[in-house]
Amino acid sequence: MTVRGPLPPPRCVRTVSFPDAPRPYGLDVVRRVGGVLALMVTGGEELVFWDQATGETGRRRLADPDLPGSEFPELVDMAQIAAASVGGRVVVGGGGDCQAFMLWDGETGEVVAQAEDEEMDVRHARSLQVDGEPVFVETWADGRGVHVWDPSAGAGAKPRWAARDLHSASCAVGHWGDRPVVVGTGEHLEPDSGTHVRDLVTDEPIAHVPGPAGHRNAVVTAGGRTFLVGEHGRALFVHDLDTGDLTGTLPLPGIDWEKDYVERLDTGVAHGRAILAVVSALGTLSLWDLTDMRRIDVPPCAPEEEGTLAVRVTGMDGRPVVVRATHHWERGTELHFWEIPPPRA
Repeated sequence: MTVRGPLPPPRCVRTVSFPDAPRPYGLDVVRRVGGVLALMVTGGEELVFWDQATGETGRRRLADPDLPGSEFPELVDMAQIAAASVGGRVVVGGGGDCQAFMLWDGETGEVVAQAEDEEMDVRHARSLQVDGEPVFVETWADGRGVHVWDPSAGAGAKPRWAARDLHSASCAVGHWGDRPVVVGTGEHLEPDSGTHVRDLVTDEPIAHVPGPAGHRNAVVTAGGRTFLVGEHGRALFVHDLDTGDLTGTLPLPGIDWEKDYVERLDTGVAHGRAILAVVSALGTLSLWDLTDMRRIDVPPCAPEEEGTLAVRVTGMDGRPVVVRATHHWERGTELHFWEIPPPRA
């Protein structure tokens, strides 16, 4: 029997501390045999990690790119990170302001491959499963489409350009059922151009959702339904892609729109339901059950004075979790793992 009651507040199951680590900017979680590997990237050259299997925490320097004559010979303002297990080894991809996308060996920090244009600003970096294998997808602050990287290619990895007629800053990737897709708005971000959905592998147009063009987007499939979330005009619109209907508009509690805006969106699945995490520029975090369009309360253990710098909705030990990265001037950097319990009867 399917339980249709509301999801209760998440439970705080673990906090991992990095007392001397710099402020984190990007976060990803790799699920492996023996437990998860959580990785954060700082604004400089460091990768901060926690390995659940060994209990080890640490910091690892990422090697600088080798670009002879480059105007930017060192890593600067690393802000985005993606990670995946490839052949039993962790590969890290990322970039940031004036820092093009690169691949590193997550265990040594050595450069594996890099984009040729070192001046490209990376806006988003995500890992995604395509036909059972991980790929990395990057988008830019200003440009068109997405670049798709195959980390299994090692030093021979080259980006494939997809969705090239969409505005890169609005693009997001996910799954429509089992099909990997990229969603985004038209190249020039016309206010009412709607959102386009393309197959990430074939670049085939799949659907067009009319309405406001989303400046930030997310897509997730759960319980046989696929949800498209778009942020426009300081509001979040949720569409059911299978029916094309507007499911509703989400209010954003705690956000003063005169000073704040949506900074990050992340989606995942918990107990057959689509979960959305929204982070504002001032660090306010709100969680939503998209299946029932209900807000999920933040657990009382969440430090009120700490803003959320990065968030992932993922799994750990077979349980759905929200992973939240924070930084406090006294406690330093922390990772907070919140388990999402099953719905109440």
